[in-house]
Amino acid sequence: MRNIILNTWAIILMVLLAAGASIYYSIICNDYSWFSRAGSLITISGLLLTLKHHILSSSRNINTVMLEKFHYAVYAPSEGTERYRQDKSAAMKIMRDEYIGVIITVIGTVIWGYGDLVEKLFI
Repeated sequence: MRNIILNTWAIILMVLLAAGASIYYSIICNDYSWFSRAGSLITISGLLLTLKHHILSSSRNINTVMLEKFHYAVYAPSEGTERYRQDKSAAMKIMRDEYIGVIITVIGTVIWGYGDLVEKLFI
């Protein structure tokens, strides 16, 4: 379960399913508060995606986390080395997840706050 919750693509899929299902239900019921409510789930999904690397770090041994977070204070791999490429790849993945998570959180918050007004745009 933890792997699904912290998987980037699973989170994006949950966001799309929540948005799609709530829009469908809102149209069927002619009650756009359901779309607005889905914004809260989207916001939570974005927050999980943004914080997932911190959640993973905090769940390990403290010595491992300290070594992982502060190893560059003692040792920094040279550019062009395999270790440097691995570290850069991991950092880029973290940055991508955090960027997508922030965008999802902002979109979810706007939907949460104003989603019930969508019907006014089309009527």
